[in-house]
Amino acid sequence: LIEQILHNEDHIPHFIEVGGFDLLLDLALWSTMPGGRQVVAHISCLSSPSISNVTHSSTSSTLSAAVKTIATHHDPQKLIKLLAAALESRILHLNICIKALRNDRISDDAEKFMCDGLTERIPCVPLHDIQESEGNSTLIHNLSTLFRSIISVDWLVNSLATVVKAACQRSNDAGVGLGRSEREWKKEISSKSFENLINQLSLLHRSALAEVCKVRTEPDYDQRELVRNRRSTQQLVYKIRIVCQEGAIVRNGIDIDDCENVGNLEMGEIVEAYDRCINSSGVLRYQTRRGWVSEQTRGHGRDQIAEILDLRTRTGSIPFLATSVINKNLKRIECGIPDLRSTCASIMSRLHGSQVNLFSSLERFMVSGIRASSLRDRSQNQSNSINSHVQSLTRILSTNLKKDFEFIPKCGSLEGAGIDTTSKVSSDAAICMYYGNIFNLFHACLYEEKRERRFFNTPLLLNFLALGGWKAGIFEVERDDKIDPITTECGFISAIRFVLQHSLQDVECFAIKEKSTQHENVQIAKQDGESHHSLHQRVSRVVASSFPPVLSLLRRLMSRSLLIDSQMSTILTKMKPSDLEFLLSNVVTPDKTNQTPSFNAYCFTRELHLKLAEVSFNTLSDRRFAFAPAHIVYPWMNFMGEIISTLEEAGKPKQITNTHENPTSSRARSPLSELSDYNQRLARNLSSMSVLLGRPGARPIERSTEPFEPSESSIARLSEMGFTRDHAIEALESTGTNRVEIAMEYALTHPPSSPATRERRRAAREERRLQRERLISSLVERSSNADRNATGRESSFVNDNSAPEPSSNTDEHTETNNDTQARNSIDNDVATSNAVADEKEKLQEEIKMEKEMAVNAKRYLDSIKESFTRISLNIIEGSSKVEI
Repeated sequence: LIEQILHNEDHIPHFIEVGGFDLLLDLALWSTMPGGRQVVAHISCLSSPSISNVTHSSTSSTLSAAVKTIATHHDPQKLIKLLAAALESRILHLNICIKALRNDRISDDAEKFMCDGLTERIPCVPLHDIQESEGNSTLIHNLSTLFRSIISVDWLVNSLATVVKAACQRSNDAGVGLGRSEREWKKEISSKSFENLINQLSLLHRSALAEVCKVRTEPDYDQRELVRNRRSTQQLVYKIRIVCQEGAIVRNGIDIDDCENVGNLEMGEIVEAYDRCINSSGVLRYQTRRGWVSEQTRGHGRDQIAEILDLRTRTGSIPFLATSVINKNLKRIECGIPDLRSTCASIMSRLHGSQVNLFSSLERFMVSGIRASSLRDRSQNQSNSINSHVQSLTRILSTNLKKDFEFIPKCGSLEGAGIDTTSKVSSDAAICMYYGNIFNLFHACLYEEKRERRFFNTPLLLNFLALGGWKAGIFEVERDDKIDPITTECGFISAIRFVLQHSLQDVECFAIKEKSTQHENVQIAKQDGESHHSLHQRVSRVVASSFPPVLSLLRRLMSRSLLIDSQMSTILTKMKPSDLEFLLSNVVTPDKTNQTPSFNAYCFTRELHLKLAEVSFNTLSDRRFAFAPAHIVYPWMNFMGEIISTLEEAGKPKQITNTHENPTSSRARSPLSELSDYNQRLARNLSSMSVLLGRPGARPIERSTEPFEPSESSIARLSEMGFTRDHAIEALESTGTNRVEIAMEYALTHPPSSPATRERRRAAREERRLQRERLISSLVERSSNADRNATGRESSFVNDNSAPEPSSNTDEHTETNNDTQARNSIDNDVATSNAVADEKEKLQEEIKMEKEMAVNAKRYLDSIKESFTRISLNIIEGSSKVEI
């Protein structure tokens, strides 16, 4: 019914007015998943509870599609308000569920950590081993309400991200101008209530993530997983229901492609299954009386086919047909039932995926707002072009990311919270796993790749680093206040160092275990006379989950093109100081008046690369790196090669042009600019001559601002890429630069304008061309008239000297005016010369500092090149001979 109503776009406003969206949220929260023991059984039997569909696929997919349709065609302000209100209510309900499951064992002082200690009351046994009792029934009831509350928060957060993405896309399609409805919903995004909501979600996310990492790094967790993945002697009965609209296909074997179709099960049909396993395609299969059915469909969608209604231990015998199929020797992967504590951790980890989705949508909205602000600044020449919602989103994202990196030390150091401190996230393994997930979130906020286009959120990185005390390239630094990038440390760099050091320790421990195991196999082979070969795990699940996100983030941060040559860096470089200060308002506070924001892309990139290179090279030079397996050594050595190439570029000083001594060195000057300069110099000379000759009142001619004109070479290069000439000119004019890569990004993100708009732009260009011609003619004529006037003044000055002297009153008045104007002219000249001298001195100081930083980078590069070669040879030739 909802699909039919929303199929017509005209129905959407009426649907919202009568409260249809509120009822849609109620359907999503209460009508798409079961309750009680059934939801616990269903989630326990999922092959991957962290990412699988935990609700009825058809219903949840329909409601999610309805939210997306409404967000695409309706004012997002009301939708955001409704979703925010629903989220606040569900977070409150989730907090009540956590207290009920924890039995209020945490005091109010520690309540800010929300999920801390949540899993301690949950037993490490599977559902079918829970004995029936009143206490266990209460436990199952509390678990079911907790699972439903977490799933509902997860769905609402994803829906909010969908609304923000749809609103951002509508804003990009609308262009630079701000309509009334757009202003309203952007005002809602920048409101204090929305910021408080995001802060609550972030707190919930980081506390749930810390609890998940604590569970998955418990000493007996690996042993429990090992037991689960073995063939169990305990016989179970799975009560399943078909929830797919097309039904389920029953086959006579595990592998789908190699088995025959022996029947079908209709939607809603309930059957019993007596075994389950994972086939070679990675699909979980259930074995019924008639044959095998799949849990989910194959492919990208992974839609749910069957859901578990109950799970119990079998007491009777296996049906005849099931026995004949079970005893076949098939290639299968065992998949037992996890314990309830692990299941709860898997459900809580879903909040990480929704948080990444929400932060990615907010980051995309922030970047589009900064781009629109830069275009609006050039078109309207506003004093402050950064909108409040951009500044608010920058503050929200950077502040919460900083809290994410600082949460684990605070959580681990809490005492007197009513819980034993040894049960907190205090182990290095749990901290390392936590940081790995936070790095994944941080990477999603900084980098986005879409259809061969790469976007890097440099403003967010600046804000985040500045909150941690980073100054190089962000603030103006006095020469006496030097910053050493090797010794400067901030939160996320410390986290990178911690993850890498723990990874080295981990691979060394596994190397020692493997060495001892090989020795035992050799002894057994000598006794039996046969060779024994076994595959051993080389790294732990902690390193497998934390090392790849760190390496991926380091690769992005070490990319010189993303930090210097990107469109966002160009916008920041051209940004006015007031806009940059407004963007960094959460860092630049009134009590920090000595911090003047001034973005220097080259300085910032060089200092950041030096710091990251130092952290990376320390990892490579550690003796434990020789124990790392090939799938860690190979990508890390490739990354070190990228670091050396990046530092070679950092060792080249940036060419800083002295515009006072050589104004034409940076780029060729147009005839209009030369005539404007000549006209200004001529006006100043005429004004000074008028003062000397007693002709006050002459005013210098204002220097006209040279309008931007696209170069033919840039137009030609864009045309070679496949863009039309009009589209290329529009991209160059909109970005205000002749840099092809920036104009290309704009052209890819903005389709060609309509024929009427193109015609209007052509008329505007023609009008500017005529104005330039008239201005050039006027300047030439004015300069010739000035020459004639100067000749006439000289002859008049000679005649005035031969004429009789004027009266005393007139002479005194004239001398007074002449003296006043002469003094003003001298003062202005002195002030101008002082300003020019200060600017030259500052420029020389900048050139000197740039050369010093480039020399330092080159010196550090030379120091690690030799060590890098020596370490590489040691790894290739002698890694097997390293003493353990």
